[in-house]
Amino acid sequence: MIEFFNSNSIFNSNSNPSWKLIAKIGAVLIGIGLLIFILKELIIGILSAVFIGLGIYCLYMAINLWNSTRI
Repeated sequence: MIEFFNSNSIFNSNSNPSWKLIAKIGAVLIGIGLLIFILKELIIGILSAVFIGLGIYCLYMAINLWNSTRI
């Protein structure tokens, strides 16, 4: 029977280091995913602040226009 997983190779320092490359690639991919998630939240926050600011500015201009035509 062929043994697919040998637990002794994990603790053997002379084992093939190919798993380290896969582990590094996995860590980099997780890091990129987290960076994209954080930047997405940051971009959404900035866009929402811009739209809230534009809305407040439009309301301010509408009130000023309403006050100027009311007199």
